[in-house]
Amino acid sequence: MNALLGVEGVTVTLGGVRAVDNVSFSVSEGQLCSVVGPNGAGKTTLFNTVTGFLKRDVGDVRWDGKSVNRWSPQRVANDGLARTFQNAGGFGDMTVRDNISVAARSRNERRIVTTAGRLGLEEVLDEYVRDCSLATRKLVGMSMAVACEPRMLLLDEPLAGLDHQDRDAVVAMIRRLNDEDLTILLIEHDIRRVLELSDHVVILDSGAIVAAGAPAELAGKPELNDVYLRA
Repeated sequence: MNALLGVEGVTVTLGGVRAVDNVSFSVSEGQLCSVVGPNGAGKTTLFNTVTGFLKRDVGDVRWDGKSVNRWSPQRVANDGLARTFQNAGGFGDMTVRDNISVAARSRNERRIVTTAGRLGLEEVLDEYVRDCSLATRKLVGMSMAVACEPRMLLLDEPLAGLDHQDRDAVVAMIRRLNDEDLTILLIEHDIRRVLELSDHVVILDSGAIVAAGAPAELAGKPELNDVYLRA
């Protein structure tokens, strides 16, 4: 598999603190890769750097073989690298349909319905987002990113705040997107579901990579289980 995203020796300093410290990893096309670690480990800072919202001190971020260090967030997104944000699930005073339409920059009904179908939102297209459940709002946020027809989707804590049943429903949608060959990079604290979903897991702590590998490989190491991989 070809590396679609490459992070090479990236360091980011915020307020005098190394939020990301010499991080290197890659995500292959079609892969589902997860980044885990405690609060403050540097996960969201890493996402913000990859997508152009933050500039790195040193190192290189490569997207489909191209260095994107000087790219704006809009250019990164337009080139096929879309993301969701924590606690963001669309515009509450708009319907699900209109949220997808705005993200897609299109009123094409077929495209809107197809995107909604990929996230299981067909039945709520005409509901206002403010009236939807938290799980549905999470899926609306994902649908807005998917509507841009990205090659890779970055999901920032899509399961946060959900109960077990809703987590399973959102996980099923993430798995469906990946099964449709959408490459996914995921930040999540739900370790059990991360290990079930992922092809590759990167563990961050204090901005640095502690370990990386296949879920079964990492889960077989007691020192990682005790500190980072407790389900």
